[in-house]
Amino acid sequence: QISLQFHVPSSALSPLLSRSSSRFSFPPGPGPSVGNGVRRDTFSASRESKKVACGAVCGRTFEFVPYGKSYSGSEPSICADGLVKGATLQLTHWSGNETPDEYKADLSTEIAFRWIKLMETDPRNSEKFKNAVVVNNHCDTDGLMSIWALLNPEEALEYENA
Repeated sequence: QISLQFHVPSSALSPLLSRSSSRFSFPPGPGPSVGNGVRRDTFSASRESKKVACGAVCGRTFEFVPYGKSYSGSEPSICADGLVKGATLQLTHWSGNETPDEYKADLSTEIAFRWIKLMETDPRNSEKFKNAVVVNNHCDTDGLMSIWALLNPEEALEYENA
């Protein structure tokens, strides 16, 4: 089992991690406070793939693929941050990526926003990735925000400049 600690407002993660199909676990209770409304939580995930469903607006799902493993699903997939072998589309700034040039940026979250904005006008993406599996192999801020944006594109665009 992998245990990672990170400090973020719980409200920022709830849209991603409170889905009923989520197998990610947080300790019960409010957790120890570290000030300014920020909780210190422990994120636990086993080395098996984990899936989280997206809301009604978007048919995408999330699957955690352990570092060094490949995505093996049959559905089209989007690698959000990191590098996951077998992903159909890479939206990442990591070295050695195959992110299309029109989406490239310094952070994967910015790449995800560029892709979301261009998705409607790009026939390569609009239908093919409507119900894609978003994959990632690690847990950090850029990865979590990229995943959340791809699972919640309409809401994410409202907060792009926040």
